[in-house]
Amino acid sequence: MEDKKLLGEWSDTINAFWFGANNCEWIAWKGSHQVFVYPCDEHPNPPSQIIQHSNRIESLEDFTEAIYNGNLYEPEYKQVKKHWEN
Repeated sequence: MEDKKLLGEWSDTINAFWFGANNCEWIAWKGSHQVFVYPCDEHPNPPSQIIQHSNRIESLEDFTEAIYNGNLYEPEYKQVKKHWEN
């Protein structure tokens, strides 16, 4: 990852990598392949974007790499019944 500034920090509070900018929060749990993007003005809704990375996110360098080079998806949500509901 040449010439790219590291993004974010490790948060002991939520046990995840975290970065906040442009009214959004990017969050990835250690060992995952995804970065979840939460717009602050949509809280507490689910993430509006998901970054899928080919490698596990184990460090701040991996987290930054995923943000810069991962595949960005915009999910569509619909409310469904839980499997145990009739």
